[in-house]
Amino acid sequence: MATRQIPLTSKRRLTREDAQRVTRERLLASAYEVFARRGYAEASVELIAEHAGYSKGAVYSNFESKQAMFLELLRQRMEDDIGWSRELLASSDDPAAILSSLGDRLHEFEQKLDWCLISAEFQMEASRRPDIAAAYAELLRKNRKSLAGIISALFRKAGTPLPMPAQEIAAMMMGMVQGLSMQRAADPEAVPRGLLTRSIQLFLSSLLQK
Repeated sequence: MATRQIPLTSKRRLTREDAQRVTRERLLASAYEVFARRGYAEASVELIAEHAGYSKGAVYSNFESKQAMFLELLRQRMEDDIGWSRELLASSDDPAAILSSLGDRLHEFEQKLDWCLISAEFQMEASRRPDIAAAYAELLRKNRKSLAGIISALFRKAGTPLPMPAQEIAAMMMGMVQGLSMQRAADPEAVPRGLLTRSIQLFLSSLLQK
């Protein structure tokens, strides 16, 4: 996952705000690597701080908790995906070309399906923590709404009426991503890489042809 970096090659002295931003981004990069390697449950603030080369206090001066770090990583990941999709829609009016490019993007995503499993771990904890659950649900709502806007734009370009509310299509697509990633973790041979890409392309193309 790409994180937003501040160039460090300049000889000018970093302002306090820049230094804090650098620390925050390094901590997030460390958190991403620790979550990916250890899973959500086994990752800890101590491990994240140690991996980044900071004290535990540096983490808490930038984030309230491990949960807050994970939510920020998830927000950035969703924001990056939505931004890429909007750029794709702006670059072409050909639905077939858009679906082809989407397939390329999904193929890259499928190399990192473990992140979906980590998200599932987080969701289990959130289900037992009302404070976390509310923040997580709000993040999903925003992502679903943004994805629905992209879906609506795709159908307009194709000249095809939506067969159901765009947010419902968005929810179905998000469910396919999470469900197939969990099935792959349990039985990789039955859910090979590429199945998610083909499934979403087939799902969207069949709706666009109605």
